[in-house]
Amino acid sequence: MGKGMLSSTLPVRFALEFFGEGGLFEGDVLLSNDPYHGGGHLPDYNVYAPVVVDGEVVLIALIQCHHADTGGGMPGGYNVE
Repeated sequence: MGKGMLSSTLPVRFALEFFGEGGLFEGDVLLSNDPYHGGGHLPDYNVYAPVVVDGEVVLIALIQCHHADTGGGMPGGYNVE
């Protein structure tokens, strides 16, 4: 399920700083769930990709999703045992 949050700018900002100017290319797709860079908690995923026109990145499209199960000892991701 997609969700809109103001934190969506954080993963894009981090990617631009990490990869640097000219470090993202057509066909790149990034996936992150880092709580320090835009993921609220483990099941929040950011999927984003540069949109390239005439060889230049003009914007970065992003969707932030909440994944139902990220893995673990039991379905649902919470296991008290």
